[in-house]
Amino acid sequence: KPLVGIIPTGNELVSPKTDPEEGDIIEFNSTILKGMLEDWGCEAVVYPIIPDDPERIRDGLRRAQQECDFVLLNAGSSAGKKDYSYDAISSVGEVILHGIAIRPGKPAVLGSSNRDEKVVPLVGLPGYPVSAILVMEELVRPALNLLLAKSEPAKQKADAVVSRRLTSSLKYLEFIRARVGKVDGKLVAVPLNRGAGVVSSFVKADGIIEVPQNKEGYEAGELVPVQLLRDMKEIEKTLVITGSHDPLIDEIIDLMKQRWPDSQVASSHVGSLGGVMAVKRGEAHLGGTHLLDEQ
Repeated sequence: KPLVGIIPTGNELVSPKTDPEEGDIIEFNSTILKGMLEDWGCEAVVYPIIPDDPERIRDGLRRAQQECDFVLLNAGSSAGKKDYSYDAISSVGEVILHGIAIRPGKPAVLGSSNRDEKVVPLVGLPGYPVSAILVMEELVRPALNLLLAKSEPAKQKADAVVSRRLTSSLKYLEFIRARVGKVDGKLVAVPLNRGAGVVSSFVKADGIIEVPQNKEGYEAGELVPVQLLRDMKEIEKTLVITGSHDPLIDEIIDLMKQRWPDSQVASSHVGSLGGVMAVKRGEAHLGGTHLLDEQ
C-alpha cells in the first residue's frame, strides 16, 4: 500500500483536545484526509502540526518525502501573505503548477521530488476543508489509483432539474454540492451552501453539480448534469421542499427521522412565490409559503 504523509501547518492550529483556548482552531482536516486515504486503500501518517515557519515547513517536507510515497502539505496554500507551500515544495523538489481553474480548490500546488530514482508527488492542499476534499477527489485520487494499480471508479451521473438559479464565474470549473430528490418521476437538484469552509455540505450532499468553465451558470428549472454520491434508492426516499423557510420544516424533519430513519429532506429557501412556482412546475413535493394577507 502506498504510504501517504499528511503535514498540517498553521500557528493557530491545535491537535484535537477537550479544552481548546480562545483563538485555538482544532486541526481536523488531517482526520478527514486520513479517512479518505484509508478508504481508497492507502496507509496514512499524520505528522505533528508545524507553525507558519518557512524553514520548519521545508524540514518537515524533506523528512516526509524521505519516508513516504506521496506527501500532502495542508493549509499553506492560499492568497494570503503566509503562503509557504509553493516555496517549500520548490525548495525540496519541483513545482509543476500553482493554482488550478477549479472552485473550490483553486490555490492547490502540484509538485514532485526525486528520491532514489523514485518520484514522490508533493501536493499543497488549500486549508478550507471543502477545497481540500475536492482537490483530493479530483486530482489526488486518480494519482493514487496509479500507485495502487486500480482503475478509476466510474462516476454515476444523471440529469436533474436545478431548483433555483445558479450563477458562476466564467474563470473556473465549479463544483456545487446539492441535495437530490425525485418528484413526479424526474430528478430535482437543490444546491447547498457553497462556502469552502462548510464541511457539513459534503455530509448532506447527494450529488455534485458541475458548472463548466466559460459558463455563467444555470437558470431555475434548467436540466443540469449531476454526479451522484448516493444510491438512487436513497435519493428516491428524499422529500423535496422548496419555498419560504418555516421553522416547522425542521420539526417535520426530526419527526420523519424518528418514524422513517432512512428518509431524507432536501430543503431550499427561494421565497414564497418561488415555492408556489416550484410546486406548479412539479419540481417539489412541498412549498413553504407565507400568507401576507391572511384572509
